[in-house]
This record gives sequence, structure tokens and C-alpha cells, in this order.
Amino acid sequence: MNIALIGFRGTGKSTIGKKLAKRLSMEFVDLDKQISKRASMSVSEIFAKKGEAKFRELESKIVEEFCAKDNFCIACGGGVILDTQNVENLKGSAKIVLLQSDAKTIYKRIKNDQNRPALTQKGKFEEIVELLEKRKSLYENAADIKLDTSTDTAEESVQKIIDELNTRGFL
Repeated sequence: MNIALIGFRGTGKSTIGKKLAKRLSMEFVDLDKQISKRASMSVSEIFAKKGEAKFRELESKIVEEFCAKDNFCIACGGGVILDTQNVENLKGSAKIVLLQSDAKTIYKRIKNDQNRPALTQKGKFEEIVELLEKRKSLYENAADIKLDTSTDTAEESVQKIIDELNTRGFL
């Protein structure tokens, strides 16, 4: 079994994922880092030079590859849920944990990060609000477990995820 962390950028998927993998003796993988490695360029560069469609194509291939493996904690990119095949692949091999935060918290966490490409023509905060609303039902429909990470530390979030996985008989 794998655990896949989904959610908008800045909700803690990589930070929490590393700690969760360690606690559960799993391998950790950050899909965006795998995509960057495969393309030999940053996510922002892929978006700028190749476009979002090429990024999503690479993302889908890598999702499929890691879903064929076992005992991974997978930190997915924020848009992984835009492709129904990605969601099907993840559901087939993983328990999906949705990490959520409010728009203000996300903005505070990512406002100075230059490695995240703009996804709309709007300002950062407005983009967050718009995309959270657009993706909300996709995230929620994909999730087995939902957790708000707005106020918890990474360690508190990890413990809540483990507790919920145990409660539901997933561990």
C-alpha cells in the first residue's frame, strides 16, 4: 500500500510527507521533484519552455510509475487531480490524504517561493482563491482522508494522519 498526499501548493505535502514516510518506514517521493529530474529543468522552466500540457503529460507517466510500486508516501503536485486517470491510478494503489489550508495561510507560505509557476494571469492571492474553488470538488472526491493543516505543526498533522489511517483500518 502507498499513501498519496494531495492538495493545493503550500498545504504541506512535501514537509508532512517526509515525516510521515519516516514514521511509517516508507519511501518518500515528491512527484514534482521526479518530474524536474526527468525533464532536467525546474517545474517553472517546464511550464515556461514546454507548457502546462507537457508538464501534465510527464506528471501522468510518473504517477503511473509510482502507483506500480509499493510502500511509498507520494507527495503529489497540486494539479495531479486535474487528470482523472491520475486519480484512478492513485486510488488503485494508495490511500489518498487531502491536505487543506485556507487561502490566507497558503499565501503566507508560498508568497516568496519563486519555484512555483503562475497558473493564471491573476495576482498570487487571487490565483490561490480562484484555483482552490475550481479544484475543491476534485480534491474532495479523490480523498479517503481530509486534514486541515492551517494551524497544526507538521508533526501534529503526521500524527493525525496516522491516527485516521489506523481508525479506518488502513494500517
